[in-house]
Amino acid sequence: EIHLFDADVINTHNAFRAPGAMSEADLSKAPKKVDYYAQLYSNMHKGIKPHAVMVTSDNFSILDTLDFVFLSLDSVFAKKQIAGYLIDKHIPFFDSGMGSNQNPDGKLSGMLHVAIGTSDCYQHLSQVMGSESAENDEYASDIQIAELNALAANLSIIQWKKTLGFYADIRHEAYSVYTINSNDIDHYEEKET
Repeated sequence: EIHLFDADVINTHNAFRAPGAMSEADLSKAPKKVDYYAQLYSNMHKGIKPHAVMVTSDNFSILDTLDFVFLSLDSVFAKKQIAGYLIDKHIPFFDSGMGSNQNPDGKLSGMLHVAIGTSDCYQHLSQVMGSESAENDEYASDIQIAELNALAANLSIIQWKKTLGFYADIRHEAYSVYTINSNDIDHYEEKET
């Protein structure tokens, strides 16, 4: 099963960051994100379960039965709260996030990261999850964010499938960072001490 958690509706201010293009008719209905994507991806996957709720400290227990969690939120504060709960419960997860800004020449720059959190690999998370002050960047307004979100999602899925044994993995990195302006992906192995 794939469980989707989000209370937001899709509307003009966030549709451009999402995968694929919505029709104007679909967008005008302002559907819940989880319902829209559950319907869309049910053409390809079985067992998609939408939950039109925001995960907060009041309902963290809804995550207790999950085998693996993907954190892809724009709020660093909320992400850190959820990650703390997952760490306490020993539920493995991937975090993806980005920091972006516009250069003086008007071009988008920044980095995105993908990090794993497992019972033997947590120490690096405080370095890569970012700070609440990073939430006021170009994420909310630049249309190029769509492909960066897609890249972060794809890198997360590939790393997850490496943990499952579908892909070869010689690095077993704790996290990787993609830098936009140099097109580099740096990998970091983090050993617990």
